Amino acid sequence: MSTIPKPHFTLDEYFALEKGSERRWEYWDGEIICMSGGILEHTLICSNVQTLLAVALTGSSCRTFGPEAIDTPVIPPYRYPDASVVCGKPEFRVVSGIGRLVNPILIVEVESPSTRDADHGPKLNAYKLIPSLCDYLIIAQRTRLVTHHAKQGAAWSEEKTYTSGVIQLASIKVDINIDDVYAEVPVLS
Repeated sequence: MSTIPKPHFTLDEYFALEKGSERRWEYWDGEIICMSGGILEHTLICSNVQTLLAVALTGSSCRTFGPEAIDTPVIPPYRYPDASVVCGKPEFRVVSGIGRLVNPILIVEVESPSTRDADHGPKLNAYKLIPSLCDYLIIAQRTRLVTHHAKQGAAWSEEKTYTSGVIQLASIKVDINIDDVYAEVPVLS
């Protein structure tokens, strides 16, 4: 039995799709993946995190973004995390008329079964190469688990927070309670 080859798209084809669509698309080495849509748990967690960050950062020089496109130095060209934070002036790189954020200090992904491997693998590796990035959170939607990757000097550490506890985001001087992340979310234990 033969396998059907996946189509390979050029960056120009990707940019044309991005410009002509209201959906969000990621480009992975010639493959175009639709990032729109989600289940209730994903939507609630994203909303909770964006709200928690926005409230905690009120009055500071940092700003919370929703699913804004991020420019990554590798695995070109762009990713769409569920939330990000920039401190100071947001900087954008424009390619083919599409702007992408280049200086996030924090990136948040809410993983789903279909994105889990990418969130913990190629996205993690690509995000770690963004010079401004100091924190990367991966939040599970089907169980209470937050994986926090934090940059300390030139090295990265990983910490997992289960069920309850506080995630300390030193780069933006914010602590987030895991109970608040999962507030109103019907998750499995």
